[in-house]
Amino acid sequence: AKAEWVAWAYPGYAVILVVLTWVFSMIAASAGLGAFLLAGSHLATLGVLLTIPLIDAAVRSMVVQVMRPMQGQGPVAEAAQSATRSAYIRMARVLVIAGSFAIVGRLWGFGLVDIASSGVGDRFAERIIVFIDILLVGYFCWEISRLLINRKLAEEFTASQGLPPDEDSTAIQIDKGSSRLATVLPIFSWIVQSAIIAATVLMALSNLGVDITALVAGAGIFGLAIGFGSQKLVSDIVSGMFFLMDDAFRIGEYVKVGDVEGTIEKFSLRSMMLRDSKGPVYCVPYSAIPKVTNYARDWGIMKLKFNLVFGTDVEKVRKIFKKIGQEMMDNPALKDGFIEPFKSQGVRDIKDGYIIIGAKFMHKPGTQFTIRKEIFRLVQRDFDANGIKFYRSTVRVTSDSEIPEGQADGGAAAAVLASRAAAEPSGA
Repeated sequence: AKAEWVAWAYPGYAVILVVLTWVFSMIAASAGLGAFLLAGSHLATLGVLLTIPLIDAAVRSMVVQVMRPMQGQGPVAEAAQSATRSAYIRMARVLVIAGSFAIVGRLWGFGLVDIASSGVGDRFAERIIVFIDILLVGYFCWEISRLLINRKLAEEFTASQGLPPDEDSTAIQIDKGSSRLATVLPIFSWIVQSAIIAATVLMALSNLGVDITALVAGAGIFGLAIGFGSQKLVSDIVSGMFFLMDDAFRIGEYVKVGDVEGTIEKFSLRSMMLRDSKGPVYCVPYSAIPKVTNYARDWGIMKLKFNLVFGTDVEKVRKIFKKIGQEMMDNPALKDGFIEPFKSQGVRDIKDGYIIIGAKFMHKPGTQFTIRKEIFRLVQRDFDANGIKFYRSTVRVTSDSEIPEGQADGGAAAAVLASRAAAEPSGA
């Protein structure tokens, strides 16, 4: 889109430059500056200004063709690729503009060396040159740090679906390539870039003769005052540092923090952003985190319980669970989510009227709820096919007409309220 816009605007840009150059030539000729025009500086300047957009387009095309793709896939890698391409183009553009200004200044006798030799002073010219050099070096250090961090982020992240979880299954969408490094890098990037900007500004001011000692001391006092006045902020930052050092959570993991839970979308210096399965985003300060429950680290075991009526053939249930486990391991859409297959744990408990049979499976992070939903479907299918009944409670209400006459002599109120409810097990 940018290339098309430049191609569309370039003819008008060229016409405007040519008209301005012609107007300048007419004014100079009428002022008796014909000798000045014969030097051709205005025409050379016109050529430089006309060439700048062409060089910019050539650089853009070269970057797109030559730049190697990032390692990694998905939105993060694509964003890093786009940011890297833009950074290369910006750096090349700065060099082109700086070179063009140097050429134009030389054509018109406005070079820094010429300024120094014209009586302004060698010391002043030297400071201006060093000042510009500091700004350029600081800018390139800032861009290079972003390039390196973006490339590393692209390597750490892999493709993510980018879709909200299924509300019915509360499935967890996890960026499986996320790691501890991917969690820390954005914060590290912010710190490094802030340090580069601060160092560049201080060095540039010092080169111009500004006493930065007072600035540094003032910044220290100001920072101390901010620290005392923002103890909550300091507490958030320190707590976050310890959480990250402990590797308690990472980008893309599903965690429960206090009474909220969700997928971690991003971090800042003082808080984390959690995306709930229904869409809301929670901003949780680090100092407000009492404890973290991480549902997405390495592996998990999900245990299920089934309440069955007395008389159920436990061995038949075991075989059904084994068959279901094998069927799910053969399912290409689900098998990669298992570490250990679904299997029976036998009778876990005996209650008043029913038995509890347990089952479990070991899973990879983020897959347990989808697997559980399919297990429930298959268990119901096979239990129905094999005549195995789930336990359920029923309620029987006895009216006063069914109460023996001798038990209904407690008065009118007792007769009205005389009812009996009993819960008793039955097969479905």
